[in-house]
Amino acid sequence: MNLIGYVNRFKDYSFFEKPFTDVDAALFAAVVYSLFEKIGPDYLHPNDVFYFHELTSEQIIDINESSVFKKQNTKVLNIMKDSIRYKDVGVTLIMSVIEQEVIEQFCAMTFLLPKVGPVVVYRGTDTSIEGWRENLNLTIHPITASHLDSVDYLNIFSKAYSNIPFIVIGHSKGGNLAYYATLYAPYDVTCHITHSYSFDGTGFVDDSFTKRDTYHKLLPQMIQIVPRQSFVGELFENPPNKTFIKSKKKSTKSSKTKSSSKKGTYVASKNSKIRHFSNCKYVSKIKSYNKLTFKTKSAAIKAGKTKSCSSCHA
Repeated sequence: MNLIGYVNRFKDYSFFEKPFTDVDAALFAAVVYSLFEKIGPDYLHPNDVFYFHELTSEQIIDINESSVFKKQNTKVLNIMKDSIRYKDVGVTLIMSVIEQEVIEQFCAMTFLLPKVGPVVVYRGTDTSIEGWRENLNLTIHPITASHLDSVDYLNIFSKAYSNIPFIVIGHSKGGNLAYYATLYAPYDVTCHITHSYSFDGTGFVDDSFTKRDTYHKLLPQMIQIVPRQSFVGELFENPPNKTFIKSKKKSTKSSKTKSSSKKGTYVASKNSKIRHFSNCKYVSKIKSYNKLTFKTKSAAIKAGKTKSCSSCHA
């Protein structure tokens, strides 16, 4: 099932009836490539919000004219704007930067999902020359202008939505930025992250991120999903929480998924025998001081975590 099929199948289910899934995360990682910044002059203020049900068919065509996922996003947004599940999704805090001198292409925005909360999404490389030039910089420099803006964006977000649980998402370069912001923004902001998704995200040039004080605290929330045929998500250094998926297309754009495996870090509470996958919805309910992580299922079982979660079936 691809993203269009997923939206069609679950469009009549609210987030209360069917909670937010990894596929929803992949959906918004793709939808962020639509140029929502063209709809209004400035949506960086938290009071400036527009909703999917307000989108017209003409606007959807316009914001996807130069989108990386033009055909897919045009179809998806036309379904989403009239669906029970997505019609009341709000879009706010849009920050878009194109700079030739410092070689930067950056965009982030916040989607407000009913029953889920704020979802911060970083856009990956678009069709601009600056975007592709910055991609080259990512292979050489440990820190780029977009990295700094990704942290600045979370600081802006936190002033508007302080002390509220939220999700962070990104695809490709956007996945790299999502992870960078998760690890390098102030911990009083990032401690509220329930999930940080990197879809086929490029890794970091070195492993200095593993030396951050917050690395082990936030590792259980960090979820990397990579198509088996892709090489992008295997480049450079990445946290170990990785799930491989089968893709219908052999492409670096992981927009279509067929089925997913259950690989990744295992998590459990010191006070329970139940083990979870790191991306399980119940992991966020485990207090940090009680949280244990295991690289393999056998290691978790050996430590006494002998019961599989009824939700994620770890």
